[in-house]
Amino acid sequence: MLFGQNFENMGGTVSGPTSNNTGVRLFWEILFDNMGRLFATSALSTIALLPAVVGIVYALSQNGALLLLLAGVLGGMIAGAAYGAMMDGIMRAIRGEMGRWWDHYREAWKRDWKANLLPGGVLGCLAAMVVDVLMVLQYGEDGVPTSILVCTIISIVLTMAVFTYLWPQRVLLDLPLRYIFRNSLLMILAHPLVTLLSVVVQLCYWVLLALLIPYSLIVYVLLGLWFPAVVGTMIVYKKLDADFKIEERLNAALRTPREEDEEEAMEIQRQEW
Repeated sequence: MLFGQNFENMGGTVSGPTSNNTGVRLFWEILFDNMGRLFATSALSTIALLPAVVGIVYALSQNGALLLLLAGVLGGMIAGAAYGAMMDGIMRAIRGEMGRWWDHYREAWKRDWKANLLPGGVLGCLAAMVVDVLMVLQYGEDGVPTSILVCTIISIVLTMAVFTYLWPQRVLLDLPLRYIFRNSLLMILAHPLVTLLSVVVQLCYWVLLALLIPYSLIVYVLLGLWFPAVVGTMIVYKKLDADFKIEERLNAALRTPREEDEEEAMEIQRQEW
């Protein structure tokens, strides 16, 4: 069923880990087995995004630059906490990890909400500035200088590239944010084509939504925040796993002492042979 029979399970499939499918087939497998759960987490993230939207709109109506930045930062912090919890569920779905959806979601909120405030605030601040530039471009009498427009586009692409790598690390790896940010920059330099593909896919989604307003609201209700996050992360996940040994680290963390003893005994036996 499209929305799954067991809503509380949050994994690659509702019955077990993801299969050996890759690419588009893996995407459809994740989509059909997690549609309801992805929809729910995206809806909760959208609700958390409303303070930022309302604050930015109000600041624009008052022509207050400082108020605009304040609304972006504070609203972004609230949205960042919810978005991080959503990304936790998305990473579990991509990895095919089983578990109770609501328990994992609450655990992600409780564990990571403080750590997600800063990246959320940065994103909110940047989003507020981009919205301001777009409003001037659309309604301003003098328009926007070409240099500022080019810098804005470059900033959007670079920000999306950094956060494409930042959010998965934030929810999967226990690292300080400065190291995660540095790793994200290194990943961009190491894998430029994969990064560009991920950014282009996400950017096309948001540009189409913006151009087709208000009709795109129907699309957003269905795809919301989860769709670009899932597709963008799936594109770069193999590179992330290869560089940071994510699967190896998480599997090692889940091993019991008994399993570790058995593996050690097998290794000793192999050395003796």
